[in-house]
Amino acid sequence: MLALAHGAGWLPRSQSTTANSDEASTDWAAEEHPEASPVLALALQPPDKRAAALEDIATARPSDEQPRARYLRAVDLIEQGSGGQALPLLENLEQDYPLLAPQVLVKRGQALNASGQSDAARQTWQAAVDTHGDSVAAGEALYQLGLQDPQYWDQLLATLPAHPRAVEVAYNRLVNAPDRPDAKAMGLILARHGIKHPELLAQLDLLVERYGAQLTPEDWQDVGFAYWERQIYGAAGKAYSQAPATPTNRYRAARGTQIAENRTVAIARYEQLITEFPEAPETAEGMLKLANLVDDATALALLDQRSPASLTAPEKPSRSRPAF
Repeated sequence: MLALAHGAGWLPRSQSTTANSDEASTDWAAEEHPEASPVLALALQPPDKRAAALEDIATARPSDEQPRARYLRAVDLIEQGSGGQALPLLENLEQDYPLLAPQVLVKRGQALNASGQSDAARQTWQAAVDTHGDSVAAGEALYQLGLQDPQYWDQLLATLPAHPRAVEVAYNRLVNAPDRPDAKAMGLILARHGIKHPELLAQLDLLVERYGAQLTPEDWQDVGFAYWERQIYGAAGKAYSQAPATPTNRYRAARGTQIAENRTVAIARYEQLITEFPEAPETAEGMLKLANLVDDATALALLDQRSPASLTAPEKPSRSRPAF
């Protein structure tokens, strides 16, 4: 809900970045920053506890808070199975609150569909796609349209592959028809955008087993990243060894192999990193790891190649650098 509030402009600019942080606190907005939207404070409460207050704001005289309250109350009603009651709240709301126009159209479509007006629902979702095709809300609209016409799912996969609904569609297609002609493409969507999907690892294994010979170096980088993020380091190392030659990819190829206890291959991959990228920060880290795999004399000779300062790992490595 904080992410929605950020996108809708409910937070002051100075706090908006906090709303997107994994460390954002729900107590912060309601208690420590009273200048934030009152509707945001209600958004942090359970639907049953905020219903009356939202109704009061939604039916009061026009204000900045009224369209926000109307939207949030409509969302609650739709999720509670009372889509018909949400329709009056959503009427012309995209005009009153243009910032949430894509979301309003999607929710209106859901409310219309729930009240038995399926044709009007489809027209509304189509309007969301036509007028806001690059928005996150358009992904939901395409998904809803695809329930009646799967061609819309093809459009979703092509235009918004990172959308959670696109990942859902890709996974379901793989499960229902694992030998479909576009199975490799569906597997790559999961690899690139489904890091937290519960069945990701099984699908990654199938992707590598069935289509490994067809994967490009860039594909292997995405596969390696997915395995790495899920802490399957041996498989990540194999994938990264076939990825484009970058310091991070070379390091992870070596480190993943080391964690998988394949000492000989790990040594060779660390040496490849040192040869190809002698000045990269990842190489300094790689040297330290390699020193633990070789005899003392070799380790001393290796570490003598770099100054002590260069062998100190960065205090806060970026996402693009090795996690350890």
